[in-house]
Amino acid sequence: YLLEGVRQKNINKENVKKEFSDLKKTYLTEKDKDKQNELACALADFENSVKDNSIENIQKKYRQICTSVSNIQQQSQIISNTDTSSVVVKEAIVKLNSFEKELQNLKQLKKTAPKSEQLNITKKIIEVNEKASVVSNSVPEIKSATKSTENIEKDIKEIEVINNSIAKTDISSEKGETKSSINWFKEGYFLQFNEYRIVLQYLDKNLGIQVGVCKSSDGKSCQVPLLTKAWIKYNVPLQFSDNNHSFRINLESIGHAGKNPFTLAAYITFESLK
Repeated sequence: YLLEGVRQKNINKENVKKEFSDLKKTYLTEKDKDKQNELACALADFENSVKDNSIENIQKKYRQICTSVSNIQQQSQIISNTDTSSVVVKEAIVKLNSFEKELQNLKQLKKTAPKSEQLNITKKIIEVNEKASVVSNSVPEIKSATKSTENIEKDIKEIEVINNSIAKTDISSEKGETKSSINWFKEGYFLQFNEYRIVLQYLDKNLGIQVGVCKSSDGKSCQVPLLTKAWIKYNVPLQFSDNNHSFRINLESIGHAGKNPFTLAAYITFESLK
């Protein structure tokens, strides 16, 4: 009788662990971000009836993800509810747009600039950041919205880190594959990944983003166009090849970012495939 009780208890434990593992794999492979966020919260609330420590440890991570998703939604709502109709706010936004564009260009230029220019670029970035902060802090509406944007960026990065730690135990990358950390850009901006430049041509919260891809060895201009008006959606990454190498661009999120808290940005990752 005792042996049978132990056997049934072990079977039950394995069934619960398998159920949780299957749900976790579904989360990791789900491309629809809304569904993935729902799965994260479901995993956080999963009934760990057998009190398994490994399940509990992973559930803590999903609780963090669920909390971060909720925070992003709350902070986005604060930005949406901000009154931007006054002349003072509008003038400040124009200045912030200019600073933001300059910062984006400087940060991407720094990636390919020689060491002799790195220090000057860094100093310039600090100067522009300080100027933008002065403008943001001088207008209460923008100061509040900017704080919300900073929180959104922080939460998106936190979700990325947690997802990477969860994925390591379930999904192994093939040898030779590398994936960048999450980067954001806005319409008219570009991101530089080694010699490849990704230009954001159009952004739609529901449809996804349209990009152009080119080669830019000097980090200052496009020398070889590779793709134009290519679409990337949450569940449809953009894959392209060059010199017998394949690359993939993933749309990770669309949300607020940068010095101007009222314009949306696309958060992407860039993968070099085997």
